[in-house]
Amino acid sequence: MTRSAQSSTAHIRPNTSLVITAGYYLAFLALGATAASLGPTLSTLASRTGVTLSTVSILFTVRSLGYILGSAAGGRAVDRLPGNRFLAVMVFIMAGMMMLVPFIPLFIVLNLVLFVVGAAEGALDVSTNTLLVWLHHRKVAPFLNGLHFFFGLGALISPFIVGQVIIATGDVAWAYWLLGAAMLPAALLLLPLPSPTPPEGQAAGKASSARLPLIFLAAGVLIFYVGAESGYGGWVFNYARDQVGVGTAVAAGMTSVFWASLTVGRLVSIPVTALLRPSVVLYLDYALCLISTGILAIYPESRTALWVGTIGLGFGMASIFPTVLALAERRMGITGESAGWLFIGGGLGGMTLPWLVGQFFESRGPGSLLFFVACGLILGVALLSVTLRLSSKTPGSEVKHAVT
Repeated sequence: MTRSAQSSTAHIRPNTSLVITAGYYLAFLALGATAASLGPTLSTLASRTGVTLSTVSILFTVRSLGYILGSAAGGRAVDRLPGNRFLAVMVFIMAGMMMLVPFIPLFIVLNLVLFVVGAAEGALDVSTNTLLVWLHHRKVAPFLNGLHFFFGLGALISPFIVGQVIIATGDVAWAYWLLGAAMLPAALLLLPLPSPTPPEGQAAGKASSARLPLIFLAAGVLIFYVGAESGYGGWVFNYARDQVGVGTAVAAGMTSVFWASLTVGRLVSIPVTALLRPSVVLYLDYALCLISTGILAIYPESRTALWVGTIGLGFGMASIFPTVLALAERRMGITGESAGWLFIGGGLGGMTLPWLVGQFFESRGPGSLLFFVACGLILGVALLSVTLRLSSKTPGSEVKHAVT
């Protein structure tokens, strides 16, 4: 860490720094809530807009396309604008669009709204991670784990709220209004606070450019991982209802179970990642994910298998994304530019695999979900192996950081 980097946030007092961190956590709570809200409402949105389930699944693609563009623009914007004000605006946009969804009867307009939501999500995701690093520097590791824990917490709460609202009202309108309103405190907290500023030096960026092929490989790992995570998290509600035959409340609860196990898994992974190398953790994660998918496939109509497989997938997937980031930092070095590519890779995965599931869910049956999740996991671990082998042979690939 350079002296200029260490002094970049010297104007922010320690107490204020903690308040800013709390604002970022609230923003990620909102981000998790929006990310997990689409799956349980998919059938209702299809009915309200007069389209089929396979057609409405394109909303995953549209939102992910917005996420990719937002990720690309978010890093540039936070370099040029006051970061906390920019984040507050993104949260306001997310809240407004979520509240607007129940009023939309036209599918094409719904696509536009979800595209804007995705763009705000992408900008918020990249910018919050970047600002948190600028704020805490060498001590950022536990704060980053906390940040992603709050994402999981928001994703856990959201399907529960949606399920209870559907049971109480028979519609999803109040669910979207409540989720939108719950985002406002984060924006109001961040708006007046001072913003962390970036390091002045650009040498790290040049070093990272020399390792750009490895960054692209790591981004490819995230394409398949995020695709598998988004695919299962977005479609488990419909899978549980149509394949296993559970009711609406249990199906919505199963979505919460997945995000709960992922959230708890992130807490458990903190000491595990402190003891084991990132490569070992990732192979163990993928092994648990593939075993869990196998249990679901072997016992497709068993409620017990649904619970075991969903919990296993949540735990297995929990630490993959942050561990890939840690691995990329250790092997290649992470800058704002390279982080942007990694998040774009994640956005591409979230855009494609859930859409593919939707194209086959009705025609080939709910089991198509497990097929695509398994494909994503197998391709992801294969690409991870290539990344590890090439990065170990690249001169100077082992980058030493105070925070890993």
